[in-house]
Amino acid sequence: MNTVSINKTIKGYRELKNLTQAYMAEKTGMSQGNYSKIELGTVKLTYETFVKICAVLDIEQSVLIESNKKMIYNLSK
Repeated sequence: MNTVSINKTIKGYRELKNLTQAYMAEKTGMSQGNYSKIELGTVKLTYETFVKICAVLDIEQSVLIESNKKMIYNLSK
């Protein structure tokens, strides 16, 4: 099974929905720089932030976690 890190899964869903990092940061109440670090995996993703990100992406937490277990799109960027 191909497992993708949660940060790449979040980035993939954000890109599929054509949302910018700036938009995500604004809606989750953080700076764009801090949001970027979440997608890069350089800061730890808290559960509270994960819940906010799921809400902005309009996706159930369980779906995002399950998607994290599969390669569902090209994440080679």
